[in-house]
Amino acid sequence: MSNDTADSSVHYRVLGSGEVTGSSIEVLISTEGPTGIAMADPSKKDTSEYTYEFSGYWKNVANNKLYYRDGMENPSEDAISFTTIIPTIDMVFVPVFIEEIRKHEVKFHDYSGNVIETAYIPYGSTYAAYEEGKMTNFYPMTDKAMLDKLPDDERYGFRGWSTAKFEVGEGKNMEYFDLENEIVKRAMNLYPYYEREDVREVATSTEYFTLKGEVLTLKPEYKNSISGKITIPNVPGATEIGGFTECHGITHIYFLRNSSQYKAIHNDAFKKAEGLVLVELPESIKAIKPYAFYGAKNLETINIDNITTIDEYAFSGVGTYLKLNLSELPKGLTGTLGDHAFFMAGPNVTFTKIPAGVDKIGTYALAWCENIKITDFGSNDNTSVLRYIEDKAFSNSGSGSVGAPITSVTFNYSVQYIGNGAFENYGTNLLKRVSFARPSYDTPINKMGFKDIDIE
Repeated sequence: MSNDTADSSVHYRVLGSGEVTGSSIEVLISTEGPTGIAMADPSKKDTSEYTYEFSGYWKNVANNKLYYRDGMENPSEDAISFTTIIPTIDMVFVPVFIEEIRKHEVKFHDYSGNVIETAYIPYGSTYAAYEEGKMTNFYPMTDKAMLDKLPDDERYGFRGWSTAKFEVGEGKNMEYFDLENEIVKRAMNLYPYYEREDVREVATSTEYFTLKGEVLTLKPEYKNSISGKITIPNVPGATEIGGFTECHGITHIYFLRNSSQYKAIHNDAFKKAEGLVLVELPESIKAIKPYAFYGAKNLETINIDNITTIDEYAFSGVGTYLKLNLSELPKGLTGTLGDHAFFMAGPNVTFTKIPAGVDKIGTYALAWCENIKITDFGSNDNTSVLRYIEDKAFSNSGSGSVGAPITSVTFNYSVQYIGNGAFENYGTNLLKRVSFARPSYDTPINKMGFKDIDIE
């Protein structure tokens, strides 16, 4: 604006640095006109280090006093309202700004690019110092899209955060960002990056687990986010594994090569874990506790050769994919085979023998397993201790196409009890002969489930 004005006018000018928008604005107000000055609030451009907020005060260079506009909250007592000014002289104002450390937005993404956490970090701070290390101990698992890229015994292990998005197979050098030590100076998007690792050499982070008594348990908050191939870490004091109930994202369970501390799979450990396809147990695990794999309907492979105890419902309802394909139950199995232990375990369960140390087959323990074809029960010379076969134990089993059809069944002297319906619909219509070493049983033979056959 030109400085050529009438004497009856007064100049009002706002000064500021070049970073202040609206700087060097001249306003002409006639001394004969209304009192008060109306000027738009200026702003100052933020830097990477600071933000600036106009405080609402203006300092007059001529009298070194503060002025404020109407609507300001809690102006200082010695400040003067613009609306009360009677302009008599030229006035020059300098805007006042509040300077604050700028907070930068830092977004954490998963492998697929979805934002999983957003933080606002002051310039000059480390992420770990400001956010109390929340994400420094967070380990995003490999995305399902990565699983088919590697053989079963390898996986991609999380190694840190990068400013570049990780892509499987690219092999590019990742720009690592150290959350513990690196200073935040700008807004960032951070992505997880991974390296290939042997699943039996590198354990999944203990951050995902908690110890309840002697049971190493998956923390509930990770049930819906953890996925892929998991390697159980060796945690002092832990002897059992649990807590994966309805954890559908996990596909493979491994243990470290040197793992020997674990003795059992705990109750409900992998109950209804419908994504689970493989479990590789160490030799030290001897017990599968109740409902451990109940309803894990896509389980294909699990090594149970060294198991000595299988409790009730342990493998009940695992579906049609389980491929144990064992000629007998684990040789070391002792005591009771739990009720419903393999109930409806699918056509690929093909047991043909009962281990010598088993003294009782529980209710429905091997029922509705079409390719279980056991024809010889117990012994006459103490080589087998089998004594009790409970109600419905083998009902509706043995009729499948795998192996030779069942034409005869023998119960040796050690077998003392056969429950109601224990062999209801067992085998096919080719079953014509049943032999009993004992002269009588508490359960009448016709109640055991055998029909239209020769009894010896």
